[in-house]
Amino acid sequence: MRVALRLSSLLLLLAAGCGQDEGAEVRNIGESDVSTAVASGSGSGSSSGSSAASGSNSEAAQAPAFTEAEATSTLNFNLVDYEFEGPTEAVGPKVLFTAKNTGTQSHELEILDSEGEALGEIEEFAPGANADPLAVELSPGTYTLQCILENDEGEVHKDLGMVATLTVT
Repeated sequence: MRVALRLSSLLLLLAAGCGQDEGAEVRNIGESDVSTAVASGSGSGSSSGSSAASGSNSEAAQAPAFTEAEATSTLNFNLVDYEFEGPTEAVGPKVLFTAKNTGTQSHELEILDSEGEALGEIEEFAPGANADPLAVELSPGTYTLQCILENDEGEVHKDLGMVATLTVT
């Protein structure tokens, strides 16, 4: 029994570490701050991007990489069927994304670096809802915003036009 318990604990520790690259942080923070999934990335591809593991905001509360007050840019987006309504430029490195779903379907907002690597994501949320803010550290460069959910007909939202380019200076 003791061996099985230790083996289970080891497997849980290994599973917790999978899917999260070095330097990526996913953190919950206090009520007065924003929930953050933080990743460092480079739009030029000259440094390695890190991806935040999806759905792992259930970790114990830790200090955030930056708060809403420390953000160098706050970008507000409306996610509609099938486009992102919002800014196309931001001042880095501390970029805070907020999103409201003003469409009739669920949407998400995923951020990709110039190499196509996911750096952060506002996960799927329902029509009429506001998503938890996403704080991401971005180097100067060009990034892609996309929604890769499928509609009822099996069409990917990105392929229907729900993709945008963000330039960070």
